[in-house]
Amino acid sequence: MSQNTSSITSEPQQSVRSELSSIIMSAKRSLQNSFDDIIKWPVQKETTSKRKKEYTPSVITSKKWIEYYDQSDASESLAIPLGQLDLVSSITDLISGDYILVKFECKNKKKITYKYVSTVQKLIEDTDVEIQCFEAVDEENTEYIPIENNISMVELKDIIGKLPYPELRKSGRQLKSVFPGVVDTFEKC
Repeated sequence: MSQNTSSITSEPQQSVRSELSSIIMSAKRSLQNSFDDIIKWPVQKETTSKRKKEYTPSVITSKKWIEYYDQSDASESLAIPLGQLDLVSSITDLISGDYILVKFECKNKKKITYKYVSTVQKLIEDTDVEIQCFEAVDEENTEYIPIENNISMVELKDIIGKLPYPELRKSGRQLKSVFPGVVDTFEKC
């Protein structure tokens, strides 16, 4: 019995070896070709575009573009320059309800000065003013809404100038203050 079992086990090993050797060690085919038959590798196709690439000049000088830029330059003149703002030299120049431009200095790594539109709530002592700040609603900085729960105390030296009274418009549940020109503000995002 021991001879029969050894002969049985030796035969399958020899047949497996002969099959493996014939697959791996084929003289006609290389190893890469046999992998290509088993594993299909994706082939990237070259894209051919019928569309021609066109290069435009960096400076466009058509009459319409020149007119457009002239009009946009003219629209920038709507800004209220600081020279036209009424300067506030004392607390008596202010009354409750005045619109003012206020600066806030932030001293972290860099010194940054923010400018906000605000309205006077109360006059306190000789140099302190209680204000409520506004935020711009549009990109042109002409429409402002009050920032809720943002009441601050500022000194007289932090007031840049007095703004003209805006037109008040109701938009939904909010009351917008619309100034006649662009106000130069720098708000924290």
